[in-house]
Formats: sequence, structure tokens, C-alpha cells
Amino acid sequence: MACVSWRVFSEYLEISIASKPATYITVWLLRFRQDSSVLSTIRLVAQFFRRGLASKAAMSIMVISLIFIFSLPTIAGSMSGYTSFNEAYMNTTDGRLVLFSTVRPVAFVIHDGNRAKDFGTDSIVPWKADVHSENGVLVSRPFDVCYGGSGMYAEKGCELQQDVARYVQLYGFNASGDRENGTSQNSTEFRGQTIDWPPLNISAFYIPSRFYFDWPSPAEPRWIENPYGDPSQIMYQAGSDVYSPDQLEKYGMCQAVKGEDSVQRYRWGFSFLQLYVVTIIMEVWSLSLMILWLKTHRTLELNNRGPAIRQWKGFLEFTKTIRIQLEQVGIDIDGLQEDELEREVDKLLHGGSISSQPLSEPPFTLRRWLWTNKWLFPKVAVAVVLILSEHMVRPLGPLTFLREGFITWEVQALECTPFYTLFGLIIAYSMGTTFKNGLAIFTLALLLSVPFFFYDAIHRDLTLPGLLSGVYLALGIGSTKGSRFVLFGIPFLLNYTTVLAFFLISYRDAWGVEPIARRAPASAFTNIAVMAMSR
Repeated sequence: MACVSWRVFSEYLEISIASKPATYITVWLLRFRQDSSVLSTIRLVAQFFRRGLASKAAMSIMVISLIFIFSLPTIAGSMSGYTSFNEAYMNTTDGRLVLFSTVRPVAFVIHDGNRAKDFGTDSIVPWKADVHSENGVLVSRPFDVCYGGSGMYAEKGCELQQDVARYVQLYGFNASGDRENGTSQNSTEFRGQTIDWPPLNISAFYIPSRFYFDWPSPAEPRWIENPYGDPSQIMYQAGSDVYSPDQLEKYGMCQAVKGEDSVQRYRWGFSFLQLYVVTIIMEVWSLSLMILWLKTHRTLELNNRGPAIRQWKGFLEFTKTIRIQLEQVGIDIDGLQEDELEREVDKLLHGGSISSQPLSEPPFTLRRWLWTNKWLFPKVAVAVVLILSEHMVRPLGPLTFLREGFITWEVQALECTPFYTLFGLIIAYSMGTTFKNGLAIFTLALLLSVPFFFYDAIHRDLTLPGLLSGVYLALGIGSTKGSRFVLFGIPFLLNYTTVLAFFLISYRDAWGVEPIARRAPASAFTNIAVMAMSR
């Protein structure tokens, strides 16, 4: 960071002293010393107050950047440290502490569960039971939901939920007994057990999917609306009781965890809030340096000048200028001490004056760049319209339709051809220097667009980071069409090949021979293309 900052500052100093001289210490600090210390920053700020640079905004960027650079190690060190090891607990009504990680959303409560075997009064049925792997590791999460239709199979952790859902489908919630076509019943069946009438009193709070209430009756298959679809009615199981979200917030607490020797446990902590703040500051710092460097770089290019020499030759020229100015005012450096010489320079030369040859062209400005590149914005606007239009017309690629049994090659080709042709023309016109060069770029763009014919909207969006990065580098750094082509091509091709490999791997794993066999006969080209993608 310091190296990049000082390089930008040194280059800007070259265009600043061309219009406004700077003091000896300012030139020494920015061009030769380049020390990101507190003392150097204070001396530089003092010189800015005595005789500033050509731009107050540039001086502000320099000072703030230096403060940020030398304070960054301290800020980074303060982000981390040891914090006490705490666990979240729920203080239940019976005075017990229940780990908050064991709290589960409730699907059903069987109030008279003692009428059935292996159940008790107010038995709680969560959304999904805990699922463990073969080695005993918990693989389910608190808010996992059971899904499924009217089949006989229930996924692991959803067996009880399936049985209760079928029971309430047959006999209704809250022991209503109104779901079995109005016929009189003397008993009910629950998990292979015969239970005398009336049905079990089962209530629900918030159930997130049809799995919990909409199992079609064997006698009369039908679908109904979710009777408990209000998320605000959700309840949670903590221990053997049911609590509302407000009660969880009220009775929840963080408890310090102690080790086996009853000593407070600590762990290495990290402040994400500080990280976010530092990240934002670094982004602002990067953008500021980018703008300052771009202004400096383009101004030097317009005037056919390079950055000042910072090695021995530049140092000797700097000292030669100082000696000439000292001799002109009659200061003898051999007969003065260091502090005396500094006072004489401040008194007679007002800190000194270092300048360079005036600029023949005015400094680079955003307005001038916009006028020079006035045709860039219509091209970018057309490219954005093309991308958005293709997303609306072709959200899914042709392979998705083929996989579902529809052959739409001709329609897909007619839809995508105008988009990629216009896009290729825009790229060729922006980067080509001659007709042959532009034709070659246009042909290359069309060849690279072939995989986009098979992509859906998601895969096309995954190529946008490389596209935008390439455009940013080409416009921000590139000075000629050739350099813009290289700067655009490197990030774009890296992103392009990554997405292409991801697409081929995903479709190789997802496609098989079976989808081709069950489709209607297609052309030889269609079959060959689909088989190639399935391998």
C-alpha cells in the first residue's frame, strides 16, 4: 500500500510543480524520502500549510492516505483478540437452561398423546427430527423442513411428521373428526395403533409446507389450503415446553462456559464490524488513488512527459537546483549548522521553490475524457440493452428444453443470432484499428459466443465479472486500441474459460442417455449435440 501510494504521489508532484512550485521538504518527502511515518506525515502537512500543491483535493488524499497506511497495522491488530467463550441458552419456566442450538420450530402438539403408546401429554412434534450421520455427527439443521407428496416414503427425520400429517388429514385438527366424509367412527388408527373415538387432539401453529397437512385421503383425494400458514404464529420447542418468539427473546441469555477445571474458557475473537469499516475505507482509498493516478497519467501522456526520475540522477538535479537558489540569496551552506541552514532557507527562500517546465496541454479532466469518448456511452447502452433483452427472451438455454423433451433449435438460433452479431460488431468497432483487424476481432467474437447459445441466464451472468473487469481496465488504463484489447481480453478469457468448464462439468453430470431416448426423433445434428453434452 505504501509503495503504490508513494508512486502515485510522486507522479502527481510532477504535474503539480509544473503549475505551482513546491517547497524543498515537500519534494524531498514525496519524491525521495517516501516514509509513511507519523513524523513524515506531520512535516508534509506543515509544508502543505506553508505552500500547498496545485490541488487541495490531491493534498487531502495524500494526507488521509498516509494516516490510514501507518495506522492500518494498529487497526488490524485491534480487530482480533481473546474473548470469553459464551453459549446461548434459553431459561425455561422450570428454571433449567436449555442450549439455544437445541431449540426447534414446532409443527404439531398432541395434547392427549398419553392415549397412544410411546407418547405423553402435550407431546411435541418438531418440523423435522434431528438426523445424524453413521458416525454420530448431526447433519440436520434447526429450520429444516420436510417435503414430499402423497407417496409412502418419508425422508429420514420425517417419519413421525408424516404419520401425524396423515392422521390430521383423516380426522382433522383439534379432535374435530370432520375430515372422514362425515361417517361415524368408533376408533381411529395412529402409527399402527387403534385408538378409541374421539380422535387425538392435535393442534398446529405454523406449518411451512403441504407435507404437514395435505396428504390426500385414500377415499377422496383432494387438496386444501394451508390452515396454519401464518408465519407470525410460529412456536418453538425448548426442553419440554413450547415458547413464542417473544418469549425466546425475553428468556434467552448468553452464559459463560467454563472448562473441566472450572476456569473461564476463552477463544480467539474477531470484530467483523471493524473489518467492514476497514474494507469500506480501503475501497475509498483505492478509488481515490485510482482517480489521482488516472488524472496524473493522462496529463503526462497529453504533454508527452514521463514521471520524474527518483534515482541518483533525479537526486543530483534536485540538489543542484537547491544549491543554485542558495547561492543566489547568499547562503553559505559550509558555514552553517543544520538548524541554522533551515532557518535561513525559511527566512530568505520561504521554504524553497522547486518547479518544472510548464505543461503545454491543459490537465486531464473528466469532461475532456467524456468528450473524447462520446461514442462510448451509446455502445455501452446498446450492449446493456442486448444483455437484458436476451435475458428476457432466452432465460433458459436450448439444452433445458431438450432435456424436457422439446426441440427448439431453430427458434433458439433465430432468437440469439441478432444479439451476438450486434455485440460482436460493437467489440470489433471499439477495438479494431483497421478493417482486417476489425474483421478478425468480429470473427473471434462470434466464435467465442457459440457457448452462449447453450447457456441459460445464470451461466451468462457468471461471465459478467470478467466482462466488466476487462472494460474497466481497458477504459481506465488502456491508451491505444491494442492495449485496450489486451487489457480487456485477459480477465474476460479467464472468466470465460472458467464458466465454460463449469457448464460442461455440470451438464456432463446432469445429463444421461435416457432423456435422448424418450424424446421425439430429431435431426442428426440435434442428437449429436445432445450426446456430446451428455459425455
